[in-house]
Amino acid sequence: MLVAFDTPERRNSTSSMIAVLGGVGFLGDKGASCLVVSIGTESYPVEEALGLTSEDIERNGGVKELERLILTGKLNGDLVRDNSISIIKDRVDLISLSQLDKDNALSLFRTILYASKTAYDFVMVDATVEDTQVRKTILDSSDIVVICITQDEYALSKDMDSLRE
Repeated sequence: MLVAFDTPERRNSTSSMIAVLGGVGFLGDKGASCLVVSIGTESYPVEEALGLTSEDIERNGGVKELERLILTGKLNGDLVRDNSISIIKDRVDLISLSQLDKDNALSLFRTILYASKTAYDFVMVDATVEDTQVRKTILDSSDIVVICITQDEYALSKDMDSLRE
């Protein structure tokens, strides 16, 4: 099941990131297998929240290998699992797609999402990304979309005012 976390606050994806990690913690504790797909920018916010450095990601994340497997037509769910970073053994994995080749990112992303859904009980993606095509793909492919909003009254009223205009 693909679960997308989105927020109307394009300036900040912290709410979505917290929801993703909270959901992973809950599901991992219940014995479900989860994949967190990070497609963020160069700053790696999800990875940093999990205590990973960019060196850990480059060393352990098999994004280039996934690209090669896609190009040869051999990608499947088990190979996604083999090329992900294990966060909690046999329960929670991470794949950081921020290093995807930008020219083919959308088609590669779609293929990785499809293959991931066959290997994990839950695939969780933060849909608050700048690329509107990638965001649309995430939301269209999702079985569930969770909308995360701030509980800060001032920020919420400001967002609501901008929607009314």
